[in-house]
Amino acid sequence: MNVKYQQGGLAATPEGACFPERPYFPIILANGTDAIMVNPAGSTDSLSFLHYSGLLPDKTSLGWFKTDRKNFKSDTSYGSSLCLAHPATLLFIGTEEIMPIKMEQVFDPKTATVTTRFSQFSHRDPGQISLKVTTFLTDEHILVERYEVLEAPATPFHLEFCIRPPRHDAGTCGNDLPLVAQGVEYWTTREKRMLGFSYEICGYRGACATWYDVSCDFSPAAPASQGVGANEEASAKGSAKDRLVTAALTTGTVVTCYTAVLDSEDTPDPKKDLTALIARTQADGYAPTRAAHVQSWQAYNDRARVRLPASDLQYIYDTSLYVLNSVFNRATGFMPMGILPYQWQNCMFWDSWFCSMAWLGSNRRDDARRISEFWIGKLDEARDVARQLGVGGARFSWTSNRRFFTRDAARAIQFHNNGDAFIQMAQVWQAGGDAEFLEQAYPVMEDALRFLIEKLVRTDGQTAALAACAGPDESVVDKKSTDTWTCAGIIKSIDYYLQAAEKIGRKPYRPDLPRLRALLWDALNRNVDEHGVMQSFHGGRVPHWGSLIFSLFPDHPARANTMAAISKYDKELDGYNSMGLNRYLARNFTWAENWAIRILAESGDAQAWERLRKNAKFTNCYGGIPERIFCHGELYRDWFFTAHAAYLWAVHGLLLQRVGEHLRVLMTLPPDWKTVSFENLTTEDGLRVSAGLKDGRLERLEITNDHTETRIVQLSAPGGFKRRLTLEPGQMVKCV
Repeated sequence: MNVKYQQGGLAATPEGACFPERPYFPIILANGTDAIMVNPAGSTDSLSFLHYSGLLPDKTSLGWFKTDRKNFKSDTSYGSSLCLAHPATLLFIGTEEIMPIKMEQVFDPKTATVTTRFSQFSHRDPGQISLKVTTFLTDEHILVERYEVLEAPATPFHLEFCIRPPRHDAGTCGNDLPLVAQGVEYWTTREKRMLGFSYEICGYRGACATWYDVSCDFSPAAPASQGVGANEEASAKGSAKDRLVTAALTTGTVVTCYTAVLDSEDTPDPKKDLTALIARTQADGYAPTRAAHVQSWQAYNDRARVRLPASDLQYIYDTSLYVLNSVFNRATGFMPMGILPYQWQNCMFWDSWFCSMAWLGSNRRDDARRISEFWIGKLDEARDVARQLGVGGARFSWTSNRRFFTRDAARAIQFHNNGDAFIQMAQVWQAGGDAEFLEQAYPVMEDALRFLIEKLVRTDGQTAALAACAGPDESVVDKKSTDTWTCAGIIKSIDYYLQAAEKIGRKPYRPDLPRLRALLWDALNRNVDEHGVMQSFHGGRVPHWGSLIFSLFPDHPARANTMAAISKYDKELDGYNSMGLNRYLARNFTWAENWAIRILAESGDAQAWERLRKNAKFTNCYGGIPERIFCHGELYRDWFFTAHAAYLWAVHGLLLQRVGEHLRVLMTLPPDWKTVSFENLTTEDGLRVSAGLKDGRLERLEITNDHTETRIVQLSAPGGFKRRLTLEPGQMVKCV
């Protein structure tokens, strides 16, 4: 069985790139609210077009989805995500629908744009159709598909733009009953280049529309594919009322199709605002829409930049930045696993912590703060859950929807996310020293910690232990005593809590926290076995990612032995299996390996780059990282945002290490990397650093203190560069 993936292999063009030798998976276009998948023809899929049930877990149907629009009466605890429209673009030669026979498709993550070239032959003449399609999804909920006819056959061909009302087919919950939109009302413009409809489904009122501009005349006739009159209502592929049909297209023709979906969560009057949106794009044309889209993504990318000499690693870095931004809902701070239903259906897990750390390391503290503010806004609900459990403080649900916790809040036994949310908030505060934010977060942090201690900590005053619970292995049946990650999270939360109380002059809610912290530290260290390896729970024998506490405590004496024990090289896979669990059909968890790489990076281990390279080859053809690699080599859950966040976090740690007062810049590089640079990477204590190495020489090094407090820096950089700096708040020093 061949399960190897080739390193490198990036094919780049001015319009984007791909890994042509890696497995195909559709590109996800999303803007933090809307999400669709792009097929090999550069368009979306309806139920009547291409199907990817063999590629997507749980046989998920494709269509237009929005953040957390769900059937909350679903049998699932999460609620089942609703498809709000089924758009598709169909291509016809004569009366026959055709599919691309040859496809070249690339993705540019910096502009969130898919560029597709495909062709198909005519059966009736020696010519062929050759098209270039540019596809992107704007912040204003508009999907743009621009079709440029590069070559046309003598046989007439045309495009049909189709959009059909919402139909919920149960998605990942096979026990749910199908749902069909109610009150569907179609409406069109006088020019006949737009069709739309309003609808209602599961309490959401919405409006959908497709419209286009074209350099040829519009054909008002019924779709040629149907072979029927304009009044025909139905066919196997749809009906005349749910599609637009162009006239015959010729070489040089350019058609731009726009599709948008607005609902009552976006705006109080979806149809009115959608009508205004249509009028604006029709008046402005394509160029302003394209320019605004590119500018929006450029502003996001300009916050920080990394330039690596390895083009494949660089592309995955840029793609990872895209994935995080595409999922994040800034208006609410909601950071779900994904907007499409195949990644736990719009749920927010503890994984948001990885995204927060990736953004804190790349000058995007405001975005990380919004994630924390989401948890802050859940305090009252979390207190209610704690009361249901008969415990004080606040219990933050293992998973949360955008508006409320999922239905497993009171019965899930993964409690460590309380500590993860606490640490996330504390890291945001420590990155800038924002006293206003700390005042806002302090009561939330206090209640999160109070719950953990009351629910889990057992002590006789001389020793302490944690009650059995589930750790990050996510087992819901095999509880572990003194789970390592949960215990470490409580200890770190106590550390941050005491610092925060002192900073704002508050009295800790209980005076014995330092003593309790010492007892918990002893309990944690009892999980270190006779070989000096930190096991994932008391009495454990095989460490896994639950043992990776060294991102919280980098100086722990078990770090070296644990990292060696957890780093199992898989010769056949030519990669590392750092997960050490036998309950999963997997040989590698990409996000856990990136976590391990980050820990190695912080210790200055040069092997970390080689580990990153071996792990980075496990992507789909467009750079989407999966959650895991199955035992037979198949990628599972592509575009897994946690893996992308952990990749960014790892790269930042490889370029820049801040341990205590020491700051190491570009000191852990592969020997053959002579030209590397980055701009505006940020440390956990508020230093913003830009540096560049050219032909092996340090040509630029600037450090700015973005914190409210003075920072001492023991600086090391290539070429034996060393300096001690004292930076006052706001001060910038050009070292080179």
